[in-house]
Amino acid sequence: MDLAVRVAERDGSLAYGVAGDGPPVVLLHGWPETRRAWRHVWPRVVGAGRRVIVPDLRGVGESDRSADADYSWKAYAADLDAVLAAEGIDRCALVGHDMGGVVMFEWALRNPDRVERLAAISTSFNRYELAKSYYLVLLATPGLGAAFMRLALGSRRAFEKALRRSCVHPDAFTAADIEAYWDAAGSRDSRRAVLAGYQAFFRNRRTRSREVGDVQLMCPALIVWGTREWALGADGWKRIEADLPQARVEILDAGHFVMEEQPDALSDLLVGFLGRG
Repeated sequence: MDLAVRVAERDGSLAYGVAGDGPPVVLLHGWPETRRAWRHVWPRVVGAGRRVIVPDLRGVGESDRSADADYSWKAYAADLDAVLAAEGIDRCALVGHDMGGVVMFEWALRNPDRVERLAAISTSFNRYELAKSYYLVLLATPGLGAAFMRLALGSRRAFEKALRRSCVHPDAFTAADIEAYWDAAGSRDSRRAVLAGYQAFFRNRRTRSREVGDVQLMCPALIVWGTREWALGADGWKRIEADLPQARVEILDAGHFVMEEQPDALSDLLVGFLGRG
């Protein structure tokens, strides 16, 4: 079974994969991955009677990477709207990891009545502890962010080291995985796109607060975290739970890339949480 690759248009092309029938679930990857990140997970979700929509976020994979594109959270939410409109979907469940989780929450806060349920995997919501997520300050600072990106991820070797050292089980990334992600997300234009998103980080939060206000997400929620989550802290799930007190929390033996390290355990959790179509 393969994903059927389709393209939606909104200020450039937005590539996404689709498979299955039944109630829709959107799987949103983080950086520096692509929709490939869900390759071990989406077949199980489809097998449980769900329809999956698996986008490449703007800036990576087969989606638009143009320099003049809008990489704000609001624009990413509009991208998701375009994909859903192309598929004729009004209401859906959402699963988001890393930057995909940020996009998930942005869209959910702007469309709370359209969210069936959501699952947050190693991501952020409303609260941040910058002492633990210091990289946000680095990447958001003009000049410093670009230098940090070049130093940390400016070569394939550095890219591979960054992925593997974020894992409890470094062999979760095969050589083929590294090559695929480097080709799709490690390129100069993709790094530029991601950096643009980080540099708008604090402005994004102000825009959301001004335009959305105080919205509470009351839908069923699941938080999945790794035992060695370095980017957001091992206890970072508590900051999401503070705004989603109804959420169930599950901790897996993994680092930041839970889908890569624990695909079977994560699939079990998601199928149980999402329910069968």
